[in-house]
Amino acid sequence: MVLVEINATTEIIAMISSVIIAGFLNFGNLGMEDWEKIIIGVV
Repeated sequence: MVLVEINATTEIIAMISSVIIAGFLNFGNLGMEDWEKIIIGVV
């Protein structure tokens, strides 16, 4: 089993990017259905 250490900087970058993606999907005018936004957000 390989353990990968993830430092705090990586965690912060991941959180910021997920907030940006979620905001873009929620407030951007993409013409997508709600279920499509959920699928893209999960992937």
